[in-house]
Amino acid sequence: MLGGSCRISYHRLALFKDSRPRFACPVFTGFTPTPFELFRLAAILIRYNVPKYLLAVFVGRFIRYYFTALIGHLYPIPNWYLIIIVIALLMIPAIGIFVKRRTASRPFNLTKIS
Repeated sequence: MLGGSCRISYHRLALFKDSRPRFACPVFTGFTPTPFELFRLAAILIRYNVPKYLLAVFVGRFIRYYFTALIGHLYPIPNWYLIIIVIALLMIPAIGIFVKRRTASRPFNLTKIS
């Protein structure tokens, strides 16, 4: 459930509908790592033009992925390094599951050690 400060009123959406940067808002949110679903919901609620919305999302995501690819091209990472990162990321949950199963099989003993 959303808090009082996070509520979106229809009045605010109506003000957004009448404002000028309607095209820039989906472009900006598509480019940045901000939560995109809120703006998608706002576009649905104000009945934003679907082709314009899709174009704005395409432009924003294109810019984002273009710069991501450009950085990857300028600073290449060796394949073996990426393989090590993937294996390490896969091992983190595996170690957590192993530790959880191992501690669950031991009974908890509250005897006093003297």
